[in-house]
Order: sequence, then C-alpha cells, then structure tokens
Amino acid sequence: MSGSSTSRWAGGLMGLVAGSFVAIFAVGGVAGFLWLYVFGDNPWPPWAGWILAGAAVAVVLVGVAAGVKFGERLKASVAWALAAIVLLVAASAISVKVSRDLALSARKQKEDATLATLTRNCHRMSAVRPVSRADKSGWDVAIGFGGPRTGPYRLRMALRRGGRVILSRESQIDLRYGESEQNFPLELSEVIAAYEGRVFTKDARNLAIEEAVELECTLEPILTPEEVFVLSSSDVQNLRLGQSPLIDKKKAALRVEFVVR
Repeated sequence: MSGSSTSRWAGGLMGLVAGSFVAIFAVGGVAGFLWLYVFGDNPWPPWAGWILAGAAVAVVLVGVAAGVKFGERLKASVAWALAAIVLLVAASAISVKVSRDLALSARKQKEDATLATLTRNCHRMSAVRPVSRADKSGWDVAIGFGGPRTGPYRLRMALRRGGRVILSRESQIDLRYGESEQNFPLELSEVIAAYEGRVFTKDARNLAIEEAVELECTLEPILTPEEVFVLSSSDVQNLRLGQSPLIDKKKAALRVEFVVR
C-alpha cells in the first residue's frame, strides 16, 4: 500500500471520528428545529426518525470525505500520528462521558431512594372531619395523622367554592411517632368575612347563605437541614412549589349556613 493511500486511510479515520462527534450536535440541532417549527409537542411521525438518521449519516460522510482530502496532504507517518491522537482524544472524551453518566445515574438513584424513604416516613392524614359546633359559632376540624417521622409540619386549610379559594389559613404543628388526632377551630366569623367581597358585596343585606363548600387540607413536612442536604435541589424546589410526593392532601365537604341582616 502506497504512502498516499495509507495517508488517505488515516485521514478518513480522523474524519470518521470527528464527523461522528459533529453528527451528535447536528442531530440535536435538526431535532430542535423540527420541534420548534414543524411538530412542536404533537406526536412525531415515524419518518421523522429517518430525517434525523439521514442528517447523522450525511455529516459523517462529509467528515470522512474531508478527512481523506486532509490526509492526502500529509505524510503517512504524520497522518497516522494525528489519527492516533484523534482516537486517543475521542476515547478519553467517551470515557469521561461514560464515567460522568454513571456517577449522575448513581446519584439520581440514591436521591430517588432517599425521597421514597422520606415519603414513606412522613405523616399522612387519615381523615378530615369538620364538626359543626352546637352553638353554630363555627366548626372544629378533626384531622387524623399517622406516620413515623417526628418533627414540624406545615398544615394549610383552604375553603374552595366552585374551585376558587375564598379562605386560606396556615399553621405549624408538631407530630410525634404513630397515630394521633387534633382539632383545629374554624370560626364562622372568619368564613363570613371571607364571603364578603368574594361572594357578595359588603353592603349586602337580608341575604341567606346555605351551601356546601370544599375544605382542602394540605400537610407538608418542614425539612431539617440534614433532610435538605440528602435530597436533590429539584426535590426541594418541587416541595416549595407544592408538587412533591412528600405533600399529603385531603378534602372534605363543609356545610356553610348563615344569614346577613
């Protein structure tokens, strides 16, 4: 085999490696274009995969052709030395990528396991029972709790009327290991004040309200610094946004009856 021929082989090898790396970014660019301007969030047709594969093959072939042309200009010894360097760099990059992915995967599995364990340990509400007082001054909301995790929790109580929150209250409670039940007062005067301006005007008179609304209770653990440390930043952020499996919600119907004179 002549020196020119071996140089072309070495150049082609360099082009194959370089083209393969560039193809990764090219496929990502084409996929981004198709998502933004063609398909969006709609289901992609099967032939979209052929477009991406075609883009990758085209880039690799261009890389090989450019590598062959480049190799023709070099001596065989220089071409193969450069090819060895390119292969070594590519192998190092792949090794770093694989190691990083394995480390991220192991970390993600550990964080998911930690979140699952904490979710199982956190208290859950077994029942929400609003009990109307005999004197009609309000309700005592009996909430049952159960779970092994001791510590502070944040309890939110919200009245919803037609899906709209008209009254919201938040308090911090401490829960111990096992099952328990606590009563939380809800005054009728609070509910009437919430109705004013939201359901009827403040100057309304001779008005009778008699309806069922939804009482939604939300229980959220107040994490310790140690718990925050072992959770991922996304899990902590989801908790702040109210989208975490650590949060428990219960709903109950509450009968509202009062007269505005």
